[in-house]
Amino acid sequence: MSRYTFALLLSLALLAVGRTAAARVANDTLAVAVEETPDGIAVEIADGKAAKAQGAKADTARSRRVRIGVPIEPDQPVPLYTGISLSLDLAGLGMMVAGTGWHQIDVAATVGLKDKYFPVVEFGLGRADYTSEEMLKTYRTNAPYWRFGVDMTFNKRHMTGNRVFAGVRYGVTTFAYSLADPTFFDPVWTGRGPQTLDRSGMRGRAQWGELVFGIQTRMWWRVRLGWTARYKFLFAQHEDAASRAWYIPGYGKGGGSSLGGTFVLIFDI
Repeated sequence: MSRYTFALLLSLALLAVGRTAAARVANDTLAVAVEETPDGIAVEIADGKAAKAQGAKADTARSRRVRIGVPIEPDQPVPLYTGISLSLDLAGLGMMVAGTGWHQIDVAATVGLKDKYFPVVEFGLGRADYTSEEMLKTYRTNAPYWRFGVDMTFNKRHMTGNRVFAGVRYGVTTFAYSLADPTFFDPVWTGRGPQTLDRSGMRGRAQWGELVFGIQTRMWWRVRLGWTARYKFLFAQHEDAASRAWYIPGYGKGGGSSLGGTFVLIFDI
């Protein structure tokens, strides 16, 4: 490991562990100063002897400053590739902990293009184990789903990590589900009274679209939080003739259009 790399890592560690606004490491060869600013992380590398001689000030003639996560103004060029981010939906985790009748947890990978367009792939697992209190019917399923789409920001300043955006998604899933109904009445043998219906291994699949609106904000360096509101509508739904699916993984409760949302933790890499 080079002296520069070691000093830089040590400075970043001091900044994180000490919870200070700045950290500085210097020796006879090199001086590295790391400062947390409202719009990013500033790293300054200077001549070590000059830095020691001048105290906290480095020799500006022999130093170089690199700023990480600094906004790009509207009149400045933005590179085509602006990074990848990974995200986790915390709302789904909350539903799972709360023990709701259904929940879905998804992760996403997003690529930044010109810090304006963001192609995204979302993958998740949807699960339902719900018993109706009125009808005593129990519905169960556990299956994966995918969403593919793109977001576009309305920001005039770029590379801030704060975004207001809109986008679209295409979702698809194939799943197996089961239904248990202790109050089933046979339409042919009506005199027998209620029967117990227990069907498992029924198959379903669905395709749907989503209109997305969201906000994201930077919390610290490469960590952000965000939320989205989503309007969902089915393109196609295929299910077993014996019973329709009460819940579709990735979409929500089956039927017509619906509203949904996410609350995500985002890591820029």
